[in-house]
Order: sequence, then structure tokens, then C-alpha cells
Amino acid sequence: MVVLLALAMHSPASIARSERLFWNTFPPLVAEALEAFRNSDNGLASETTMNMDGPVTGRSFEGERSLNFDASRHLSWLVVDLNGDRLPEVFLLIELDGANRMPWGVVMQKIGDQWRVACEFQHEIWRNLRGRAPSNPLTLLDQRTHGWRHFGVLSGTFGWQRSDEMRGAMDCMPIIVRPTRLLDMPTR
Repeated sequence: MVVLLALAMHSPASIARSERLFWNTFPPLVAEALEAFRNSDNGLASETTMNMDGPVTGRSFEGERSLNFDASRHLSWLVVDLNGDRLPEVFLLIELDGANRMPWGVVMQKIGDQWRVACEFQHEIWRNLRGRAPSNPLTLLDQRTHGWRHFGVLSGTFGWQRSDEMRGAMDCMPIIVRPTRLLDMPTR
């Protein structure tokens, strides 16, 4: 009886009426860049690896969420080819929990099989209290330095200079700096 019921549930007619939903995955390139950043000696990276929960990682304290970095809540990202070499750079925007904490971002550049932090910036955001991604975008500009496109965020505009660290590496440089502050955006 159970076998007949199972067969009836998966008949061609029931499959034709069904809705196929595809799984989403975290883009491997973004995961690779995030892992490289978290393992780098960059001072900001340590904030994404700290255990703020005490002896039980991820533990909920009296109904509150974990204080540790969680990519599903604290990370926004963009994959952009800034110089037209078909090797995209990865922008990571990290907004950790806490009152008046300015979100900060990095641009990760991959040279060969090695990732490096090519840029650090603060990104003033309109806080959206409903948990959506930041509503003010990164702007890619037409201006270029050494073939790399400039970009703008609310805290400033950035261009590029050759890095002394390794051949082919670029470092960002601020072109225009604007004062930063947190802005609360009302929810509708």
C-alpha cells in the first residue's frame, strides 16, 4: 500500500504540475576571497575571526544572536572586473553588529593563485532596519588609472596606483574623501 502511494505521488502528471526550485550557493570566488581576507595579516580581518560569544561559539544569549561574524548577516559583496583582464576583483563590505560601527570594505585582488587586499575603505550606509543589503551602491566611474576603473562610495572616490608589494599588484588611493557618519534610514 505504501509503495503504491509513493508511486502515485511521483507520477508523470504530478511531476508536470510541480515547481522546480534550484539551490543557491555562495559564489566560490567570493568564498575564496573572503577566506583569503580572513587569513590575511590585515588588521580589519581579525574582527571577522574573533570569538565574541565566549566558550560556546554561536550560542544565543537570552534570545540574542551570536556576536560573531556571520557572512549571511554581515557581508555584502560585488564581483567586478576593474581593469578588463577578465579576472574579477571582489569587493567585500562588512557590517558587524554594534551601535555606531561604520561598515568597512576591502577590494580583494587575485594575482596568480594568491589573493591580496588591494584596498580598504569605509562605506557610509543607509541602515535598513529590515535586514536588507545596503541601499546605497558602489559606483564604478569612467575615469581610469593604469587601466583600472575608479570607484566611489559615500565616503569617497578611489583611484589606483602600482603596488610595491608584487608585480602586477595595484593599491587604491583616495582621490576625494568625504566625512563619514552612520545614517538611519526609516523603514516603510
